[in-house]
Amino acid sequence: SMRGAAAFATLGALRSGAGLVRLASVEKCIDTASIHAPEATFIELDSDDYGYMLYDSSREPLAAAMEKADAVVIGCGMGVTPDTIELTKFVTETAKCPVIIDADGINCISKDIDILMKKNSDIIITPHMGEMARLLRCDVSMIAENRLIAAEKYAEKYDITVVLKGAGTVIASGRSTAVNHTGNAGMSVGGSGDVLAGMIGAAVAQGCGIFDGACAGVYMHGLAGDTAARKLGMEAMLPRDIISALPEAFSLLKEKKQNMTV
Repeated sequence: SMRGAAAFATLGALRSGAGLVRLASVEKCIDTASIHAPEATFIELDSDDYGYMLYDSSREPLAAAMEKADAVVIGCGMGVTPDTIELTKFVTETAKCPVIIDADGINCISKDIDILMKKNSDIIITPHMGEMARLLRCDVSMIAENRLIAAEKYAEKYDITVVLKGAGTVIASGRSTAVNHTGNAGMSVGGSGDVLAGMIGAAVAQGCGIFDGACAGVYMHGLAGDTAARKLGMEAMLPRDIISALPEAFSLLKEKKQNMTV
């Protein structure tokens, strides 16, 4: 749901150490997300009769918020409407910081490629294989058989960074490609990707850079997922357990760093 996705992305960013996290969304979404993430601040946007964000009245508050932002995450649970398509385009044209586009933001791109053609900001997109297939207008099997090539060619074509999720998530820019080795099958449940989007946003906001920030977010997301799986089992873990496992995952990373420098 819109509310759950926004809450997971917000919590993912908060627990990954982003200094100040602001959620811009509609009232119903904010009501729920604020319970799960009381540390965040909120920007209430107008909604249509179906609860989706409106474009015209949202431009000014979003532009003001983006002026102060170090990274923007857009798309989690947003819905695909003419207004959200325009909002996604507005964010990529207006933001002076990197923009991470996830979920329905990616579906908006598949409806209007001008979002990438007319961008003025550095873009990271985080599709799963189904979303990548919609972007490329092909069968999912084509993506499954050509994961590296699909991510690399799309990144190169539009001068963006692509995080193609799945077993061995591929991170590709026009210049570099990485394949992640953390994570497990227990993470393939709705909501896990929203946590990842927030974590990548947090890493980029903290100055990791675009490609390195994407790699760091993916790695830590998988490491937290592995930590949760050890405690709960892959069958029982939920996206909220990935968030809860983040402190331990960061401790593990510190241990690894110390062992490498000894």
